[in-house]
Amino acid sequence: MEVYQYANGAYLPASSQPSNTIDFEIKTKKYTPHESVRYMNVYVGSNGIAKRANSTGSLIDCEKNLPVLYEKRESCCGCTACFAICPVQAISMLPDEEGFLYPVVDAEKCIRCYKCISVCAFKKDQKEKGYLE
Repeated sequence: MEVYQYANGAYLPASSQPSNTIDFEIKTKKYTPHESVRYMNVYVGSNGIAKRANSTGSLIDCEKNLPVLYEKRESCCGCTACFAICPVQAISMLPDEEGFLYPVVDAEKCIRCYKCISVCAFKKDQKEKGYLE
């Protein structure tokens, strides 16, 4: 079952996708971390950026890219701050293959306000230390 996508619309490998037998797989599967933010419902527009739904539900092109909440899992503690601040409920906290909750951005719902990035404690800390611009 392919659900999670990269921002360019490509699907993550099957090992990073959910399955109906997740409990069995968590106990038997070798650890294979994903390197990128997970997205859902990514439809790339003519400008190469993921589309979003307008007020009538039609998909429209966007000028802004999807927010990158984390690039590696160690850069996210699963605190749900991004989930809580999202004004359009475009972020879901879903378990990875080990059962830890991480944010998943629904590209259709995301309005690219970037409130999720501004509230992220990890990003603030990394900026203060000079690791991020």
